[in-house]
Amino acid sequence: MWSEPRAGSTTSDSVSNPIRHGLDASGQPFYQGLRRFIVVANDERHSTCVPILTYERQGCNKRGVKPHKHGIAYQAGKTPRMLPGEPKLGFDPVRVCLRDPSEIISKESRINYAKLTTVEHNFTVNFIGTVDTDDFRDIVKPAVDSCWARKRRHD
Repeated sequence: MWSEPRAGSTTSDSVSNPIRHGLDASGQPFYQGLRRFIVVANDERHSTCVPILTYERQGCNKRGVKPHKHGIAYQAGKTPRMLPGEPKLGFDPVRVCLRDPSEIISKESRINYAKLTTVEHNFTVNFIGTVDTDDFRDIVKPAVDSCWARKRRHD
């Protein structure tokens, strides 16, 4: 379960099937729903992750999404597919091996390698599977590093 402000162009892009939306205690709009992540690093009390998003089932066709920072997440045993009219993505597809056969990775699932997110270890999570070992080593890690290297930094 993940909560996020409902502002600007992100609206419900980052949560799958929003379960709740409304105003928080300070009157700011929010969405709450399930979100999937790929864990890219672990630390003492938190992990650094990148999100898997569908962008309201539009993939990188959604206005404002930066395709060069994304790659496809697809289910093992399936074929990764671009959506009609979708621009070229910046990174190769990544295979996800699911633990539970009732879980699915939708064809619109895109990994945003530029959106590093901290998830505290006391947060309740549900592990649904793993990224293929070779894909993690050859695609995920270099993609995260590449997006990090391109970020603007202040001196």
